[in-house]
Amino acid sequence: MVDIIFYISIAISAAIVLVGFPHIIYMFIGLLSPKKYPNAKTNYKYACIICARNEEGVIAQLIDSIKKQDYPSELIDIFVVADNCDDDTAKVAQEAGAIVFERSNPYQRGKCYALDFILKIINTQYEDKNYKGYFYFDADNLLARNYITEMNKAVDAGEMIINSHRAPKNYDNWLSAGTGLMFLQQCRFVHHARAKINTSTYIAGTGFYTDAEIIKKQGGWPYTSMTEDIEFSHAKVLEGYKIAYCESAVFYDDQAMTIKDTINQRARWVKGGYQCCAKFLFKHLKNMRNSFSSYDLLFLLLPIPIISFSWAIISTLAFLIMGIFGWSITISQALWIIGIQFVGVYAAAWLMALAVTIFEWKHIKASALRKILYTFTFPANMMLFLPAVYVALGNVKWRSIKRTQKSITELEGQKDIIELEKVKP
Repeated sequence: MVDIIFYISIAISAAIVLVGFPHIIYMFIGLLSPKKYPNAKTNYKYACIICARNEEGVIAQLIDSIKKQDYPSELIDIFVVADNCDDDTAKVAQEAGAIVFERSNPYQRGKCYALDFILKIINTQYEDKNYKGYFYFDADNLLARNYITEMNKAVDAGEMIINSHRAPKNYDNWLSAGTGLMFLQQCRFVHHARAKINTSTYIAGTGFYTDAEIIKKQGGWPYTSMTEDIEFSHAKVLEGYKIAYCESAVFYDDQAMTIKDTINQRARWVKGGYQCCAKFLFKHLKNMRNSFSSYDLLFLLLPIPIISFSWAIISTLAFLIMGIFGWSITISQALWIIGIQFVGVYAAAWLMALAVTIFEWKHIKASALRKILYTFTFPANMMLFLPAVYVALGNVKWRSIKRTQKSITELEGQKDIIELEKVKP
């Protein structure tokens, strides 16, 4: 029985390594210096799009960080969709200087419908603006002062879909820090590495750009899964587009700070992953002959977490039962095997967190003590995906998350703000 469990474990591990082999290579590429875009020859006109539902507490701070960009302000318009709100989101956003549209449709709730709503308005009522493209942000985000300037470099270089560097906004407890580290890990050892070898990455919810022609061609935003960003990524890669990454464009993202909110949020991500797997798996398998990106994105697409967690639970219970009844092994041997596996998983996750913390040190706005401390809690944070993968098998709905109220001045420091004001055109 022990041998059977061992061989099944080897088979599952081998399959995961086969699918995720590029990620092993990315770990080493991620150690290299980032890809840099040359200075732009042209400053383009953009629209910033914010879909907000009951975000009156944070949306003004995001709009303020957009207005404080070191990019020509006349080339930036800010659109806010107050989507099914029952607070003062619309009023606060308008007072902050945004162009605001209110949407009320209780039968179609979600960011995907809000995006489709505002993009169709822009493509009709604001067609004369001739926007080069659109930036998309969540209401809790904050932009580094040179964000649009850096993204404009990538646009000027010919990129049509661009992801940017997602840094943690509220590195305040082990939950928000853990999720923040997870996104930093994606930035450093996934997006960064893919950019270095000039292959496609994927969009992760917020802080991204699309060319206006792409939106016109697809007629708005037709992606309606729980993770419309991932659905968009798979669809565009299958259409032959490359999703680029601009590491020098940094924005800050708020993370959940309670266990309940963290699990609910991750259940929604996992549910969207299940939906995308059903929709795109066979299309990517068919397209693998023509596109490395289709093979590469299988690691994102396949339900690997639920397979891994389920087998870990089954094998652990099997060892315990064998130990209790003395089948092939004693209880002390069973506990030893389980302990070794636990230590191995914990050590691997901690080493990853440590590497990310070292390489992304400057992007983590927290004390040195917190930065080091939260590498040790990172493995426990990732274990919250365990309940999430099973919750996602049921009916998952969007739920609001308590936001952290910080301004870009508080986050980056007053000295940096003053210096950038001096050079703002």
